[in-house]
Amino acid sequence: MKKANKIILNKRTNWFVAVFGVIWLFFVFTMATILTWGIIDSGKIYGYEFLLFYLGILLFGFLGLSLVLWHLTGKEEITFDPDKLIIKKRGLLIQFPLKLKYEDADYFTLSEDKTPFWAKWWGISGGEISLIFLNQKIQFGQDLKKEEALLIIEKLNDKLFERKK
Repeated sequence: MKKANKIILNKRTNWFVAVFGVIWLFFVFTMATILTWGIIDSGKIYGYEFLLFYLGILLFGFLGLSLVLWHLTGKEEITFDPDKLIIKKRGLLIQFPLKLKYEDADYFTLSEDKTPFWAKWWGISGGEISLIFLNQKIQFGQDLKKEEALLIIEKLNDKLFERKK
């Protein structure tokens, strides 16, 4: 039985986005504190509209915290388990790893860069490496240079084809 191999791609910190995210969190925390204090102080019971507004502010804060954590501690992890390929993004509050059987994964390739600039800059999507599987594509390796990506693609394809045998 083959043991699991991991390749970890570290996210380079975009300090402007990280500082903006911290300011965003401060704003959301201040708004939530003021609203909570106002509810406690007034003693009134508010309607559903207010509750939805309050939950929207908390969701806004959750997204800001996730953005800050991704830019400060983000890593993309590709794991070759004995029976499946797992791709995870570490450093997010909610993670949904992609788990594939080796026979479902076709190959790794250099991405055709169609991601909008703003999405790449904020670290929301995009990447230099694509995994083609079941007529779909997932991108990762957001901060890699093309030369780094080509070396990593070669390693990934070698491991993938070795596991497919």
